[in-house]
Amino acid sequence: MKFVPRTEAFRKRLNFLVVKLNKRTFLPRSIEVDGRSGVNSVFAIDITSTNEKLPAAIFEVKKSQ
Repeated sequence: MKFVPRTEAFRKRLNFLVVKLNKRTFLPRSIEVDGRSGVNSVFAIDITSTNEKLPAAIFEVKKSQ
């Protein structure tokens, strides 16, 4: 996904921000930041654990009478 800044504060500093996702899990793999100063940084993301799946009962809506 490529993001282009919309707010002026970020637009002055960034050309774009790219987030690469894992094809199977859609979790982020890396973030690339391209700055207007000529600096380009790539950050690798290593996810060692995730939250467990939430039970469906958490999202049940109960009507009050």
